[in-house]
Amino acid sequence: MGKGKRKFHGGGGGRAGGGGKRARGGADLSIAKRRPVILATCPAHRGREASRELQTLILEDLERETIGDEGASPATKEGTSLEAIQEEMQAEIRALQSPQAQPFQTVHTVRRRDCAGLLCAVFDDGWDVLALSQRIAQRIWAGETSIRYLAKLLPLQLTAHGDEASCSEMLLKLLSQHFGEANLVAEGVAAVQQKQQEKGEKQQQDKEEQQQQDKEEQQQEEQRQEEEQQDKQSEERQQDKQAEERQQQEKQQHEEEEKEKEEKPEKVDPTTEAEKQEEIVTQDLIDPSGIRYMVQFSHRHHAALNREVVRGIVRALLPPQHRVDYKEPDIFISIEAVKGVVGASLFRGGKSEYDALNLQKACNSAREAANAGSK
Repeated sequence: MGKGKRKFHGGGGGRAGGGGKRARGGADLSIAKRRPVILATCPAHRGREASRELQTLILEDLERETIGDEGASPATKEGTSLEAIQEEMQAEIRALQSPQAQPFQTVHTVRRRDCAGLLCAVFDDGWDVLALSQRIAQRIWAGETSIRYLAKLLPLQLTAHGDEASCSEMLLKLLSQHFGEANLVAEGVAAVQQKQQEKGEKQQQDKEEQQQQDKEEQQQEEQRQEEEQQDKQSEERQQDKQAEERQQQEKQQHEEEEKEKEEKPEKVDPTTEAEKQEEIVTQDLIDPSGIRYMVQFSHRHHAALNREVVRGIVRALLPPQHRVDYKEPDIFISIEAVKGVVGASLFRGGKSEYDALNLQKACNSAREAANAGSK
């Protein structure tokens, strides 16, 4: 993972790490579509503290990975003093934490009645959010670090719009990365592609209808302006005519004033009035001869998708030799839908790998192990 990819975005969860600005009204998850995401749960009234906690964990992992990627420093190679090595490492960390090189802004605190206690960290393309989440959890299980407010991490390797066609396309991409598109059911792949084509045609039709509507509105506006111009010209002619009549009247009145001394009539001034496809990166493929899998679907403030729909999409794509197993699945597919966004991750280690991201359980286990060791 290159340095250029080490970045994630957010807003609305406070300002930890000096990186970002506080968003009004909570997170706007539209930025999450088509980007890797880490969702995290926490107590509803501890969103700000948990947000800072998650930011700190990500920063720590980033620092570890950066120092590990760069390897031994020149000071180490030259055999200089330990103080020089520590000073150089501190300089690297200070440079990493500077506002110019800040790897993130803030973590989203999703403020919605049905989404209380949910955080969202949105990353740039290229981040392996699953591996990042697993490294954080492993450090907590090992007792290397601890947490107070975070409850669970929910990494989403792929995200999309929350409609069925976009969800089908996302799951096709996810399964193709792990199984290979050639090892999926051809009819299922064709059905997904057909849905995507229909969606594209519908969007194109809507776009053309909108353009036609805009054109008609523009024509109506031009016609209205033309009518107003004509009315204005007609009114100006009427005013000229009235002015001429007034001049005649004034002339007559002036002649009669000397005789009858009458007042001039009041003049009336008339007034007038006067609206704008991504390349699939294939990983080491899962054994096509047959595995056991489980699909879990969770949703928050989302009604477009349901459990039966998403499970049906996966069943239609995987060949029959791959069978559903809710007790001991070989792989675990987690799908989360929040507001207008849906995301998914595939855990090759099964449900136990997914359960290992329960940070509160990890922290309690590490604490119990430490207490047992002290006795």
